[in-house]
Amino acid sequence: MAMIAERPRSGSLSQLDQASFPEASPSPPVVWQWMNPRGVWTDFRPSASHQLESASSRGRLKCAVETPAGQVTVDFQTMLQTQLGSSTKRRVQRLVGGEVHALELPTTSPSPPRAPSAASLARLSAPASPVPAAAQSDLLAASPKQPLASPASLARLS
Repeated sequence: MAMIAERPRSGSLSQLDQASFPEASPSPPVVWQWMNPRGVWTDFRPSASHQLESASSRGRLKCAVETPAGQVTVDFQTMLQTQLGSSTKRRVQRLVGGEVHALELPTTSPSPPRAPSAASLARLSAPASPVPAAAQSDLLAASPKQPLASPASLARLS
């Protein structure tokens, strides 16, 4: 028979209960920032910061968010933002609990090269077909004044 720890009647948890159910530590706040033209890190609005964090945690490579200056697209691989309709790029960073944290993007290994199909191998290994004799005479007769090909040039092809 298993023994079950009883709670003391005082209302506090026993040491066994505390060890069995540790308090969940709240996750530190995540804030996204962009570098303004004066070189000062500036927080994104909370809604944009939440949107960026959500997209990056789902493995997305880019995310578009609205800012007071208009829409920007953040590239999580380069950690740069680009304003829509502009080529201006600014650095972005991710703070977790007040400290800069790099993103851990999912690694995608390049797909292995595919083996060529049997049909493509047959095309590569088949010798070039010579121009059939009937086609040669058709080419020579195409224009009596200026033939498309001479017998010598046709011979070089085969």
